[in-house]
Amino acid sequence: YQLDMRASVAEVVHAADEFAIHPVGGKIHYIVADAGGDRAIIEFIDGTASVREASPQPLVCTNDTQQLSELAFAALGAQPLKGNSSRVRYARLRRDLDATTTPASLDTVTTTLDSVRERGKPYRTQWSAIYELRKRRIHIRPDGAALAFTVDAATLDYAPASGTAFLDLFGKRAASATFAPLT
Repeated sequence: YQLDMRASVAEVVHAADEFAIHPVGGKIHYIVADAGGDRAIIEFIDGTASVREASPQPLVCTNDTQQLSELAFAALGAQPLKGNSSRVRYARLRRDLDATTTPASLDTVTTTLDSVRERGKPYRTQWSAIYELRKRRIHIRPDGAALAFTVDAATLDYAPASGTAFLDLFGKRAASATFAPLT
């Protein structure tokens, strides 16, 4: 919504104090990104926006705040990463992505995301998403789906008269995306 109302990540970050999202039963953070490649993580801690803008490396977030995740990452150092807690998954992602010197292939990113997927109950990863910002594509793999499906934003109809459509990510089990009218 914020990127629909603003032209860039920079504008969303500048306006971050104008909106607040209060979580229900968990922590909330969002990665915002635009077609120019700018990106940031916005977290709402006690109702206040905390922004971490992108560096040359990919942004990483799991289920803890950036501050807690970074503290855990520093404390874990080079030791073996055991378990699947949020902080271990964050450290695993950071290590894998920090070691990458060139943009990773779609298959490599998919494998990396699979390695940190939460598989426990009652909490589990609901879906994984890979954004190709400059190509305007999103690859989404819902929990339980064997394959990801791709949404090509360049093919969507953005005209005001086109109406509103939605895609049910929870019911997705196939490798195709069909938007349905929202009435």
